[in-house]
Order: sequence, then C-alpha cells, then structure tokens
Amino acid sequence: MINILRAINGIGLNGKEFLLDGHLPMEFENRAKAKEFLRENGYEDLTDDEMEDSFHFEEADAQTKLDFINKSLTWFKAFANQVRMSNHNAYDYACEHADDITDDTVYPYMEGDDYWIFQESAEVDYDDSTGCYSNGIVAVQSCWDDQSKIFHRENPDREYFNSLEEVLQGAKHQYNFIKIECFDSDMQDIEDGDYFVATDDDNSKYQKSY
Repeated sequence: MINILRAINGIGLNGKEFLLDGHLPMEFENRAKAKEFLRENGYEDLTDDEMEDSFHFEEADAQTKLDFINKSLTWFKAFANQVRMSNHNAYDYACEHADDITDDTVYPYMEGDDYWIFQESAEVDYDDSTGCYSNGIVAVQSCWDDQSKIFHRENPDREYFNSLEEVLQGAKHQYNFIKIECFDSDMQDIEDGDYFVATDDDNSKYQKSY
C-alpha cells in the first residue's frame, strides 16, 4: 500500500504532511493508483515527472497509522475527561468519535467533494409537452461529509456519480424521466427542480424537459 505526502507549505525544510481521509493517512494499492487519484482531484495537468517532484509516494507503514490513531485517541480522551463531570452528552460524543478513528472503511470521496446519487422518485408519473412518463428517478447532488460516511457504511454498494453527465449515462435504459435536485449543476442551464425525459423507447437518450 502507498501513502501520498508533500512538503508542508511547499518547503522541504518544513517536513512532510500526509494526505488524510479524516484522521488517517489515505492508502492506495500502488503508485499508479495514487497518481490516478491525484489526477482525478485537481492535478490532471501534471506530468509523471512533475508529480514525482511535487509529491512523495511512500510505502504505507503500520506504525505510522498507529501513531495517527493514538494521537487522535489521546486528544478525544483528554477532551472527554475534561467535560465528563459537567456535560455527559459531550462526553458520550467525544468517546463515540474516539472510537470512529479506528474505522478502516475506504470512502469514495473526501470531505467537501461534490457527488451525485439516485433516490427513488415519489412521483408516479411526469407529464410535459412531449408526452407522459411513468418510470422516473431523482438525481440528487450532495457534498461529502460525516453523514455521507454513515450512509456509505450502511450501504457500501450505493452507486455514486461525479457529474450530471455521469448521472445521465447511469440512467440509460432504466428510467424515462429524471428529476434534478442540485445546488451547482455542472451542465449549462440546468437548475434545481429541472427534469430530463427520454427521447426514445429504450431510454438511451435524454433531453431537458420544458
């Protein structure tokens, strides 16, 4: 397994910092997977040589991971002890999160990343000027946070999409209308509450509904 590190503030003398997922260093199957992750998260223009100059790719060390866990546990336990006598609710919260530090779940996104999912539509059918549609889905845009992690642990097989374009590809041959719930669509002229409808019988192409 591989960890990704870089110089703190871009200065080698400052030491190196790990790319983290929450409180623990992210781990990748190999160097190629680590570079693939970086390219998918803002560094797509870097060549291999530039990436090697900008980042350090090191073999994952069990002791390093254990040090991170112990450091986080120490902080949470100290906080819990501090509030224990006066605020039992805060104590329970701190202890709960101390236990969460040992979570080894691999998540598909990092804190703050935008993503899309499908949710069942409450609407039985949808009509527009082109016809009546009766097999729909809701495409919901969200931002990865602690609640997203909980949902992912409950359903690790959930299908995720990186963009609305991927949503439309994922809906092909399954649904004849799609309701959009979003806060910042990556497609021009698409807003929260818009619909897409299929333009053919096998639901392979979609257009915005008017």
